[in-house]
Amino acid sequence: ILRKNIMLKAESFIITYGEEIPDFKNAYSYDVNEFLGGDDFLADKAPVVSVSPSNPKDAGVYSLVAVSEQIFQNYAIVSVPGTLTIKKAPLTVKAEDKGHIYGEKMQSLTYTMDGFVNEETIQHLGFAPRISTEAKAESDAGQYVIEVSAPFEAKNYEIMYVNALY
Repeated sequence: ILRKNIMLKAESFIITYGEEIPDFKNAYSYDVNEFLGGDDFLADKAPVVSVSPSNPKDAGVYSLVAVSEQIFQNYAIVSVPGTLTIKKAPLTVKAEDKGHIYGEKMQSLTYTMDGFVNEETIQHLGFAPRISTEAKAESDAGQYVIEVSAPFEAKNYEIMYVNALY
């Protein structure tokens, strides 16, 4: 006689980097009616959900697994994993509009950054965005695009670059 399968499902969560990690230790479900004769998990051996790796902090997808220390003679506990998804936080890098009178010195190109979380700064990105324009001190009067970009991807931020005009 084979043991009866009981499906133990860990719940799934989606948060954004910088938000508090949810308390998922008791985030599981199973159909108590699949047990027979009033059987169930003992209170002191109730399932517990754990995450791998044990201390997620960066954006990514992590596995959640519900397990119980209780051994059943007539049941096989089948763990169905859930996930903890930590999405990248939005970060905006915006070039600032600049200009000068024809024949005068060009202004320095600058940008602002908005969206850092956890008291992080540009140092946490590991790179600085690049800013440039085709405008030169001797350029003819007119508008020129100030372009801000980076050839890198941030681990915990989804970066949106916003150009400006010179």
